[in-house]
Amino acid sequence: MQVVNWLIGGSIAVVILAGLVRWVLPPYRYNHVKSEDLKTYLEVLLWRGFNNGYIVIEIDEPPQQRRLIQFAKYIRASGKAGLELVFPLADWSRLHYNGFKEILTAKEIPFRAHSRDADEVQEAVFVDVQQDLVLAYDLCCILLAEVFSITENECSINVTLHNVSPRNVRHGE
Repeated sequence: MQVVNWLIGGSIAVVILAGLVRWVLPPYRYNHVKSEDLKTYLEVLLWRGFNNGYIVIEIDEPPQQRRLIQFAKYIRASGKAGLELVFPLADWSRLHYNGFKEILTAKEIPFRAHSRDADEVQEAVFVDVQQDLVLAYDLCCILLAEVFSITENECSINVTLHNVSPRNVRHGE
């Protein structure tokens, strides 16, 4: 009987430990990424990211101008995975927000805007790209070139992946 208790207790401990490890997975940060490599990082998020995993693409030059691109991963109840671009209306993005919405409308890229009752973010644009990595990459290029008006030669791109498996295991279909 004591062996069974040890086995049950050990199994529970392993499950709890596995959950904690996943919950506290450190973000993976990559510096000085080339814009053409963003497609690879988006693919990693899509297939190796857990539900609600996300990628933050930071453009940090010049340093006084904060510019971010963020995609979040979702896994539907059916198991289907997808990515969604989230572009907030915040202090740092105020100059670019309406221009981005106009570009999306002109290019006939469907999006939705939601208001929020938050101090830092009043509204956000969401573009559900589902599993279309070409569209996700194109949105990155649109934000870099047409919205932020920068080229790769005049910026440093850093990528941080959050809640992504270090192993090559698919999460979602």
